[in-house]
Amino acid sequence: MRPFLFRTTQKVYTDYNREQQEKRLQKGLAGIDEQVDNIRKSISEVSESIELFRRKNNLFDVTQRVTEVTAALNGIEQQKRTAKLELDQAITRLESLQQNLNLSSQDAILLTRLNQSPRYQALVLEMQSIEVALNREKARFQSASPIVEALELRFSQQQNSLEEERRSGSSGFKGISKSNEKDKLII
Repeated sequence: MRPFLFRTTQKVYTDYNREQQEKRLQKGLAGIDEQVDNIRKSISEVSESIELFRRKNNLFDVTQRVTEVTAALNGIEQQKRTAKLELDQAITRLESLQQNLNLSSQDAILLTRLNQSPRYQALVLEMQSIEVALNREKARFQSASPIVEALELRFSQQQNSLEEERRSGSSGFKGISKSNEKDKLII
């Protein structure tokens, strides 16, 4: 009977000990859960206070501000590239106009005929648009870029078409050279 009594006492004591341990753990977990809830509430209150302080004192979020400033700088750089391209085009046009002032009378007649030709004007406009695209792509890519090379080829082909049109419309005038004609007709 002793071993039975001993095992029964041992089992009762072990079960009691386990129950007490579970109660202590549950009580401890409940306390931790309560602390977590209090900390979350405190964090929320502090976040709200910080946001209120920012608004009240006109402070800003640094990462958001860096993103805004970076975007603004990128926009300014794009405007700078565009302005440089437009300046280069204006300088080319100015040089062209200055050269036009030195035309002979035969050259002036030829230019008048060519400027009145719709086909020639279409060729000149196409050449100008190719030149603008070429300058823009050269600003973005290296000269060996396939895009730049394709535009240079189109530009060269357009020059040849312009020269053919000039010869067919010139009726014998040889006074305007191929290199100066493009500039003179950009007017």
